[in-house]
Amino acid sequence: MIAHLCKRLQNIFVEPRPLARVLTPLLLALAIPLQLLAAGPAPLNLLTTANFVILSGAAITTTGGGIINGNIGASPIAGSAIGVPCSQINGTIYAVDASGPPCAVINATLLTQAKNDLTTAYNDAAGRTPVPSGPFLNPNGGNIGGLNLVPGLYKFTTTALITGSDVTLTGGPNDVWIFQCAADLQLGSGIKVILAGGALAKNIFWQVGTSAVLGTTSVFHGTILANQAITMNTGSTMEGRALAFSAGVTFNGNGAAAPTTNTSGIVVQQPLGTNLVNGVATNGFGSVAIGTNTTLTFTITNAGIANLTGLAVTIDGTNASMFTVTTNPASSVIPGGSTTFTVRFAPASSGLQTAVLHIANNDINNNPFNLTLTGTGTGLGTVPGMVVQQPLGTNLLNGATNNFSQVVLGTNSSLLFTITNVGSASLTGLGITIDGANSALFTVTANPTAPVIAGGSTTFTVQFAPVSLGAKTAVLHIANNDVNNNPFNLALAGTGTDPSVIVSTNIVINTNTAGISQLLLDPQTGLFTNNVLLTNSSLNTVAAVRLFILNLPGDVQVYDASGYTTNGIPYVQYNFPLAPGATVDFRIEYYRPSRQPFPTPTYVPEDTTAVTLTFANGTGVMIDKQMPFRGGGFLVGFHAIPGRSYAVQYSSDLTTWLTADPFIVAPANYVQWIDQGPPKTQSLPANRFYRVFQLP
Repeated sequence: MIAHLCKRLQNIFVEPRPLARVLTPLLLALAIPLQLLAAGPAPLNLLTTANFVILSGAAITTTGGGIINGNIGASPIAGSAIGVPCSQINGTIYAVDASGPPCAVINATLLTQAKNDLTTAYNDAAGRTPVPSGPFLNPNGGNIGGLNLVPGLYKFTTTALITGSDVTLTGGPNDVWIFQCAADLQLGSGIKVILAGGALAKNIFWQVGTSAVLGTTSVFHGTILANQAITMNTGSTMEGRALAFSAGVTFNGNGAAAPTTNTSGIVVQQPLGTNLVNGVATNGFGSVAIGTNTTLTFTITNAGIANLTGLAVTIDGTNASMFTVTTNPASSVIPGGSTTFTVRFAPASSGLQTAVLHIANNDINNNPFNLTLTGTGTGLGTVPGMVVQQPLGTNLLNGATNNFSQVVLGTNSSLLFTITNVGSASLTGLGITIDGANSALFTVTANPTAPVIAGGSTTFTVQFAPVSLGAKTAVLHIANNDVNNNPFNLALAGTGTDPSVIVSTNIVINTNTAGISQLLLDPQTGLFTNNVLLTNSSLNTVAAVRLFILNLPGDVQVYDASGYTTNGIPYVQYNFPLAPGATVDFRIEYYRPSRQPFPTPTYVPEDTTAVTLTFANGTGVMIDKQMPFRGGGFLVGFHAIPGRSYAVQYSSDLTTWLTADPFIVAPANYVQWIDQGPPKTQSLPANRFYRVFQLP
């Protein structure tokens, strides 16, 4: 009887229908036995193709998508057609020959077998019977957007569309969906394939007769077996596989990963035992008196079978400063394990306060996991309440950093801090101490006075007087009787600079048109980049422009755009004249091994003398890769000897050759050099020729 009922259930959608209502009492009676049965057809045996997230018969390309978690490969096309850089792969790149990316593994036999297995799996999917009929044949006229589909074998005789609304696949962890698409598969922009009831991406298969396209910011689940091409557009994500038999795969998405065996690795609870819904849940702290606080503890559980990693909690939104993560979760949680974090609400003003909490993680379906935080500030409690401002009007968080910026050796700079009591009892016991690596360089020159009555304020002054070059740090502590902020801690930072670096009479950073762009990680090169727009503010042409870069973390280096330093301070240089009023847009590259973001450096421009790069007896090197790079740049690739120096020259007429600044020291046996204009070259490339020389 149960088997007969399961067969009947496969012929209806999960949407409420008259038949479903008739069967409701019987379904409830059989709920436990039914969960143990797998619905739908038998799953496909992907054989060796299961080892790949992307498998292609032609080129694999990207214009700068996110990370691919898994293996990729292409056959029978040459390895040079794999245009995804090593930095974008958490897995192995397989190629048929040595022309692929430098990290690729050559294994033509494995790739041939995988392509053969793809044919087998494709034919298996296309040949499944019985031939679908009724609601399983061209469901909703071929557009399944907005439907909720039970497990089963579905057939589309024309284009298969998922547009207008999301599609939901509802079933258990052993249930199977196979979609036979005679033509192409199109997932609309922003549209999601949603899994419900425990359904798993590993049991969903899309056999596509021509090509498949995943729209921008779409979310896809399942394995695509396409006869031709597969395209993941900007911002899209996929939990599954992109297996293209005869054509290429374009990956411009935010991420792709092989299917997990659990639909959601991350489960968030508050209180313990109450599951929260990503983007929907609101956690209220209730009413809290100003000057006091309350906390909530959240539990993160890993419901997957792989480690839940990259856990980090951030808070933003209208009143983010009133919500603080006081205890952070562990960064990684094993399957079945859990960790906790605590958030404190300390209102500084009355009324409803709101913020948004984000939990970064590696669960492709829930990254980030977002929660709304609310709380209501009420009248002052019978306790002191300490608020510190710098400058006046800007509230500082306990633990905030105050930067004195650049200070010339032999001089000093001061910051004035204001302490205000927002509580109803007097603020007492004020005392300031400074410790840390360079505490001797930071001095309290004017102390605060105490007690501070309710609503009153006092000030103190800190002076920074560097005696050596470079970044300096210390930590300031304010002792007080505010139970929530004792001590109140502030990080102090400043940079000692050489007078010659600070003075510049002609060059300024262009403040009229966003002179300094945001630092961004380029996933294709693994480098952080930003632009600094400079203007010659004088009435005379300057011979060259130099840009000093200060306040860099110790593990960050200026990469491939300059090897120059003055008194240990790095700089980049543009070795060409700049007319009065003219601008030059420096594109600067930074390398940080951890790939963790860091604050935008401080830039100091000046006019200088041009440096002419010359070399003799250079040996010509064959360029084996030349291709446009996004943003108007151009990529040049050549084989090299690690540690040897190379010069790149460029010309617009093959007669006059200029040398890119600086020379390149090869980091590996293959160099990919990108021309994106100043400061390496005079301008963005246009109709430009290149040649490379190995220096003696």
